[in-house]
Amino acid sequence: MLILGAMTFQTQRFLHPSHLPVRNFFTFGGYNNVTPLPGSALYVVCALALTTSSPAGNSDMSFYIDQQLVGTFVQSAPGTSGYQYSVTVYANSALTYGTHTFTIQNGHVNGPKSLILLDRIIYT
Repeated sequence: MLILGAMTFQTQRFLHPSHLPVRNFFTFGGYNNVTPLPGSALYVVCALALTTSSPAGNSDMSFYIDQQLVGTFVQSAPGTSGYQYSVTVYANSALTYGTHTFTIQNGHVNGPKSLILLDRIIYT
C-alpha cells in the first residue's frame, strides 16, 4: 500500500483549455512525466471547507484513470464555518491489477471557484 499525503491546495476559476494552468490538475506521479504505479484499488481523501468565501469551499473534482473519466465529486459549500475532515471523495476497489495513471481535475471551464484540500491518496 502507498499513502501519499498533504499534496495540494487549489482554489481558482478554471480557464479555457488553451490556457490551462498546470495547478488545475494533479497527476499521480507528476504533470508531464507520469510515473505509473501498480495496484488494484485507489482512494482519495480530502478535507472540505464549509465556507463560501475565504476560502470558497465549493468542490468540483473530476477523476481520471488512464486518461478516462471514472468519477466526479461535486458539492456546494453550505456556508458555515469550519471544515469536514477525512472525506472520501473517490473510491475504486475494482481496478484491474496493473499499472495505471491517475489525474484529478479541479473545476471546469467558466465554472465557479472550487477548492481541493487533498489529505491523502491511498493506492493498493
